[in-house]
Amino acid sequence: MRRSVEPVAPGELARTFGDNLRLARTELRLSQRELAQLSGISQKHISLIEQGGNATLATIEALAPHVDRTALELLTPRPRRR
Repeated sequence: MRRSVEPVAPGELARTFGDNLRLARTELRLSQRELAQLSGISQKHISLIEQGGNATLATIEALAPHVDRTALELLTPRPRRR
C-alpha cells in the first residue's frame, strides 16, 4: 500500500536543509569555517547551502554527523511558530 506524499514546492527542501544546518551549527557554536574543516566541504559551499542552495546526498551525509544530526533530521521541516 502506497502512502500519499504531499508535493514539495521547488527549492523548499533545499531551504529546509540550509535552515536546519545553520541552526544545528550555531547551536554547537561552530563557525562555517570550523564546519568546513571538520567535514571537508568548503566554507563557500556551506554558505551557499545555508542560503538555500542545493546539496548532494553525499554532501548532506558528510555534514550531518559534524552538527550532531542525521541527514533525515536536517531534511525535515521544523514546526512553524504561530
